[in-house]
Amino acid sequence: MADLSLRASGVMAMERGITSAILSQPDMATPDMLYEMAQQRRNGDELYRVILAVSSELARLSGGAPHHPLRSSLQELARHHEALSSARRQVDARLAGEIVTLDESQWILQATRFIEALTSVRDASTHPMPGNIYSHSTNPIIKDALFNISEYAGRERAILGAAISQQRAISDSEHAMLMRYRDIVEASLERVDILFRQLPEQPSLSTAQAELESRFLEEYQELRLAVYEADRRGHDYPVTAAEWYVQATAGINSVLALSEAVSQHFEASLDKLRNSVTLSLAMVIFSILTAITIFLMAVWSIRHRILQPLQRLEASVNRVASGLLEERFPAFRQDEIGSLAQAFDEMRASLLDDIQRREATEEQLRKFSLAVEQSADSVIITNQNRDIEYVNAAFERLRGYSRDDVVGMNARIFRSSERNSPELYQEFRQALTNGEPFRATFINLGSEGKKYYEEISVSPLYDQSGNVTHFVANGRDVSERIHAEQELKKLNQAIDQSVSSIVITDANGITEYVNPQFTRTTGFQPEEVMGRPSHLLEPGRLPHGQYQDMRRTLRLGRVWEGEIRNRRKNGELYWELTSISPVRNKHGVITHFVGIQYDISERKQMEEQINQLAYFDDLTKLPNRALLAKRFDEVARHAVRRGQRVVVMSLDISRFQLINDSLGHRIGDKVLQAVGKRLTDCARQNDIIARYAGDEFVVILPDAPDYKGIAAIAQRMIESVYRPLGIEGHELNINMHAGISMLPQDGTDLETLLGHATTAQHMAAREGQNTFRFFTEDLNTAAWQRLALEQDLRRALEQESLELHYQPKVDLRSGEVVGVEALARWQHPVEGNISPMHFIPVAEETGLIRPLGEWALREACLQAMAWQSQGLPPLVMAVNLSARQLLQPGLADMVARILTETGLDPALLELELTETAVMARPEETSTLLQELKSLGVRLAVDDFGTGYSSLAYLRRYPFDTLKIDRSFISNITTSADEAAIAQTIIAMGHGLRLQVVAEGVETEEQATYLRSHRCDQLQGYLFSRPLPAGKMTELLAKGSRLRLPAQPSVHGEEVP
Repeated sequence: MADLSLRASGVMAMERGITSAILSQPDMATPDMLYEMAQQRRNGDELYRVILAVSSELARLSGGAPHHPLRSSLQELARHHEALSSARRQVDARLAGEIVTLDESQWILQATRFIEALTSVRDASTHPMPGNIYSHSTNPIIKDALFNISEYAGRERAILGAAISQQRAISDSEHAMLMRYRDIVEASLERVDILFRQLPEQPSLSTAQAELESRFLEEYQELRLAVYEADRRGHDYPVTAAEWYVQATAGINSVLALSEAVSQHFEASLDKLRNSVTLSLAMVIFSILTAITIFLMAVWSIRHRILQPLQRLEASVNRVASGLLEERFPAFRQDEIGSLAQAFDEMRASLLDDIQRREATEEQLRKFSLAVEQSADSVIITNQNRDIEYVNAAFERLRGYSRDDVVGMNARIFRSSERNSPELYQEFRQALTNGEPFRATFINLGSEGKKYYEEISVSPLYDQSGNVTHFVANGRDVSERIHAEQELKKLNQAIDQSVSSIVITDANGITEYVNPQFTRTTGFQPEEVMGRPSHLLEPGRLPHGQYQDMRRTLRLGRVWEGEIRNRRKNGELYWELTSISPVRNKHGVITHFVGIQYDISERKQMEEQINQLAYFDDLTKLPNRALLAKRFDEVARHAVRRGQRVVVMSLDISRFQLINDSLGHRIGDKVLQAVGKRLTDCARQNDIIARYAGDEFVVILPDAPDYKGIAAIAQRMIESVYRPLGIEGHELNINMHAGISMLPQDGTDLETLLGHATTAQHMAAREGQNTFRFFTEDLNTAAWQRLALEQDLRRALEQESLELHYQPKVDLRSGEVVGVEALARWQHPVEGNISPMHFIPVAEETGLIRPLGEWALREACLQAMAWQSQGLPPLVMAVNLSARQLLQPGLADMVARILTETGLDPALLELELTETAVMARPEETSTLLQELKSLGVRLAVDDFGTGYSSLAYLRRYPFDTLKIDRSFISNITTSADEAAIAQTIIAMGHGLRLQVVAEGVETEEQATYLRSHRCDQLQGYLFSRPLPAGKMTELLAKGSRLRLPAQPSVHGEEVP
């Protein structure tokens, strides 16, 4: 009955596995899988009928045995068989296309309950029947362990089969359940191994055991580990559901085959026992009859010749049995009892000698065991098949595995082939095969995945015949030594391969070492400078003040940094960025100086070029807004001192976009050049003409005449521009309108005066072509409109009706989204969408920028954390800081507070500051940027190239990112000048170790050009416009990437 129950459990487990695989993907079920399911059903039903028949026979043989637990177990089995039949019908209905509530997990649960009912029948079958003396055996214990193996392996087969069929990852709950199943299987395997050691050798058992090791412990184990590894890495499973079922079933069947072999073995043993009992009974009866006859004849002899000596002999034997081996046996006469006593005495002496030698050996073995166990080196002992039999405590500390985890496992589990060369393992295997000692250093992983270096020595152990029986491996963690050697090697390589010149001198400035780059930079060979005073402490062209500062700094034991000019061996002067660091001994005394020098001659040239490009418009060659602001400051200071009037005139070309759209940008560019020249021709000697932006020009009139004279100049400029203009066969009449404001009555700074002049210009544009207007208080209607806008903006902030949109930043090498920029958006209830260009200036002027900026920063940080909580990869969140925010007290504290409140990693926050805002107050800004940088956030300079920053200041600021303004990107593929500016900015940014981002990228050509010139990231409509949070979440969840064809770089290499 127990065997029938076990076989039925195995068949039911196979039906459970194949059915769950089919239910996971009914549409993918093959005919072979459906046939296999039907075949297992038939096998299971047949075994169920046989169980019922055998149970009836057992009831007859035992007289009913009404209280035997088998009766209740069979009743429970019948109830679960009814539920199983119902579940099968639902399976068939689902495969027929009907809608049923049964899924694969419910089916597995029902099938498992039926298997558990069969287990109860099997357990009850091991209880003895009344009068059955043969029912007590170790057979049920072994078969119970084998059943647990097959059952929980079958459950694992079903769960993994469902995951493979659905091509989905194993859930956490399933993974936890599978780990419990595997613990039961491992415990049962260990239990079976112990019990089998107690059984005599039998060919059938050995064959079944070998099949179990081959099919279950090797092939099935390798397959299931491959499935788990594929799930862990997120790869496709290595087998289909059908292949998994077939191979897993083969492994489980080997367990069932071993159980069957055990049953056959115990049946044979019981037959031998029955025959032996029958023969023994006959012999006993015969012996009793013989003994009675002999006893009557020998009583008198036994009493006198045997009983008394035996009593003495018994007393001596009892002393030996109690462990008293020192006292010899008494002497007897020379008969059989005497010989027996002499033999016992020799045995006693032999036992005494064996015990003494064993105690000595045990003491020696105890010392050896303590030495091995307490060794600082890890020790592993394996058999010749490399199955681990012993590990010491040092192994547990080094590897992180407990003794119970690894004993019995094969040492191959520690192989790290991906970290060690195949040649090393080939040499290792060859040494083991030849039985030779082996020693090498391996890169291994501990139980927690931590990499370390281990020096391993493996030695073979031989038996008396000279055959290798075991291997002993001693291991020692040499990670610190290897790391120190690697660090030293890297340091030497870094110094030798550095692109910076490195000079080491003693405390008196005598050169002791120069690296190869020093020779390449200066032209001096090492032997020409070694042992001589170094120019490091006596540089060639250093201003006296800077030289004194360097000497003073070094005397105080501090690091000195600066830019100095030196002379090469050929006499050529060059610029170098120098850092000199004093080196102290353990007593704090300066013993050496280390100088690191970087040739920045090219950068200096680029700075000069950029400074030139930064102040003049490339198209019209007129001053740009940066130079305009600079010259206005000079003019304004002069006018204030002398009480003079300064005029700011804003001129705009009417419908210039129409020219671009109808005649093309080339004609438009020539129109702008012609307008700039005509305005210049009309200007007085000291007047300033600048191209401010697009088709807008600004004229500054120092020492302006009266209103009549100003009006005459404005009219003359408008009329000059209006004269017919012939360009490439087109005759154009250019209309302009102008607005005029004056210092001091309309304002004292350029921004205010330009604002008022622009207001007047807009009024002139509404009144007609070729007109100009002076700014007056009547134009303050616009100011009232701005006031209304301010009130609405304040209300929007209070009601939190603003929102953030996010524009992705894309890595130009991988095409992946690596960050986003948060941009404020305002949907006005009446006016509709209001551009940030309108409400941000209002916020800055009214002080609303502070709550607006704090709100935007908090919302952006919260959104970044929300994306992380949804499982999306961490992104750098960029938030803009305006010029007014930089003047805000406690800005750094506010940023720190928001980071703490939201929990966002500071490294994932990037604060963007415009170039102009940074340079407005360079010293104060430097302090603030240092405070922000100390929080761990990233800093970016925005709109680079449009302001008037000093590159020397930029180098001092702790920026991480440089963003090229979109104005340099739009014509990057068509304008050689703008391309040169972009290239120069990228090179300069990389020279300053900054990440470079291009804004406003709209075409693939622009992106490809930037990519070929090593720009790091892009941002623009080519990839995505700014998106609301929901749309941005969808884009990130899809894993969208920017795909660009490979392009040759400027060095001829292919950019991936």
